[in-house]
Amino acid sequence: MVSVFYFCAPPMAAGPNLRVDMIAAVAATLTDRGALRYAGVTGAIVDPMIAVGAFLLTLVQRGSTRRSVALYWLAASALLFTVADIFAGFMLRESAAAGVSSFAFVKPCFDALVASSSFGYGLSAFLLGQASQADERRGRRALGVALMIIGAGVTLSAIAILSGANAGAFLGLGLTLETTLFTLLGALCALDAKRMRS
Repeated sequence: MVSVFYFCAPPMAAGPNLRVDMIAAVAATLTDRGALRYAGVTGAIVDPMIAVGAFLLTLVQRGSTRRSVALYWLAASALLFTVADIFAGFMLRESAAAGVSSFAFVKPCFDALVASSSFGYGLSAFLLGQASQADERRGRRALGVALMIIGAGVTLSAIAILSGANAGAFLGLGLTLETTLFTLLGALCALDAKRMRS
């Protein structure tokens, strides 16, 4: 749901781009009809839930150091994303309304937060995908391959953005796919834990 709101927001406002034309980005941000606010508010609710879920999964997942590191990294990245969501929900539009100089401070902070937390998301997906390769079950291996591919794509997109490239569209799509796969992996881990207790 969060990704849908970000996709509905003006790309020059919601898309991380460290070389964006600030005057054009201010104008685009001011045309936003609430999508940024909704994205920020829902993200500020959902991302801490992802962090808590990742921390809880580390308690259930024993024996795999790589998986535990990936889950801790995912949790930290989700908390960092929460800060980016707060920027989107409560600061981007307000700073654009205050003028270019205010927006020129807030927008690069938002972009750097999104790119750096996306880097963590991508890396954790890649590591979780690698850890899933050791699983004998066929569906887990396919999920692991998908996580590795999408995780690598998100990580490279985040690096490109931090290097000044405009890769926000690739990042958005990758994050949407990655979150879907994280949800599926979390559900499978919860089912495994339930079976172990039975």
